[in-house]
Amino acid sequence: MADLLAAAGLRDEAEAIYHAVMTAMPDWHFGRYRYALFLMRDREDEAMAVLRELVAAKETVDEETYREFPLARGSRTGDD
Repeated sequence: MADLLAAAGLRDEAEAIYHAVMTAMPDWHFGRYRYALFLMRDREDEAMAVLRELVAAKETVDEETYREFPLARGSRTGDD
């Protein structure tokens, strides 16, 4: 839902949903990854902070995020 709102230009509403989801499901790493992608458009520093948190939590990252986010498995480029 947040991705759709962001695509429609409703960034404030999208961010509110991302925060609600992360509060309700703090261990859903893929949601944090999607939030980082959302931030990459205009808040790259914040996006990188979220991605660094995912890398730091690599031992507990869920399977979906592990497949979608190569850096979570220790890849430096995402190409391996």
